[in-house]
Amino acid sequence: EKVADFQSLPPNKILARLELLTSPTPSKHPEYVRWTDKSYFTNIDESGNDGCGFAPPKFIEKLLGNTAEAERADAVQVRIFGPNVGILKGLLMKKLSATKIELPESMMKVPPSQCCNEDWVVVVVSDVFPSKKNNTIGSILDPKKKDPTPKTLLAVQNGAKFSEMYQRLFRGFGVPREVLKKYYSNVQKSAHAIKHTHLLGVADPTGQFPPGKIFIPGYVGSLSRQGTTLRKLFGQAYPKVFLSRSPALVPSDAKLVEVVNERPSSMTTENWNFLCSLRFGLVVFSAPLGEMTPLPFQVGEGDLDGDLYLCVFGKKILKSLDGSESPAKNELRVRLEPGPTSSGATENAEQASTEAPPTEPSSSSWLSVAQDTLLN
Repeated sequence: EKVADFQSLPPNKILARLELLTSPTPSKHPEYVRWTDKSYFTNIDESGNDGCGFAPPKFIEKLLGNTAEAERADAVQVRIFGPNVGILKGLLMKKLSATKIELPESMMKVPPSQCCNEDWVVVVVSDVFPSKKNNTIGSILDPKKKDPTPKTLLAVQNGAKFSEMYQRLFRGFGVPREVLKKYYSNVQKSAHAIKHTHLLGVADPTGQFPPGKIFIPGYVGSLSRQGTTLRKLFGQAYPKVFLSRSPALVPSDAKLVEVVNERPSSMTTENWNFLCSLRFGLVVFSAPLGEMTPLPFQVGEGDLDGDLYLCVFGKKILKSLDGSESPAKNELRVRLEPGPTSSGATENAEQASTEAPPTEPSSSSWLSVAQDTLLN
């Protein structure tokens, strides 16, 4: 109770929230724990950033210390604990203009304590992004970067096959088996043929991208008419990508999404340069406009607290999707009209995940009631 207000939760949620207190750091980095105080934190409004907050770049660097991960980190998955902030779970994305750690309400899993007013806050890092795999793929795509070692390339190649779930999804959209087989065959010949990966979904830290679009950091090589290799932003080489999320069970769990490839008129040059400096491995979702369904939720009812999104940018696969006559193809359209929100869906999913009694625990018995629920 001195850490957070557990007694305000129903027993079924108490069980899940108590598990957060045992959240580990990555196995090789037990030092990814930072003690600070509540003055470094502030609350922000929700704007399609379900589960994703923001932090000053220097804070993330200090959080990770003098490590290789600190050099590549653009976002971190965290657990935050403190009497004045409660217990929070989600992502912290770098934000150039941030002076404090900005927390949306969706990150809060247990409200602040009602019986303790101490200022301390603990931030525990559970993962660092972009992932090592996407760092490797980013190096393969970028002509200015040195190729990874043969051993690393082989490991990426061996893990590049689509799961059966995604293969079924593509077939439902009318992509011929031969196209997928050819793609996989090319990947086995060369890691440079890899044109898909899982990207971490994050919120737009500028709030200045057009609704219904995404931004994918990183650079790729593109051949000019003269046969020379040009270095382009990802979105300039791949202006549209296929996005999905596991489990992908129905056609509406995937979308064809436009990728921002130039600075929007409403965005400052400073913000644009900052976004272009991020590493390959993230997919930055724009904020929804008005009552529009948040784009992550349109992709398999996802959110931004650590969800990974399958991104396919192979031109032959995308061409097959464009030319498909399958009725399912209509589901790939991004919806800009009003619809359900991710926060409501998340709440419903949590309530449906257990059949625990809805009785609210009293202030003196919340832990014993939760224990009884677990035993029953």
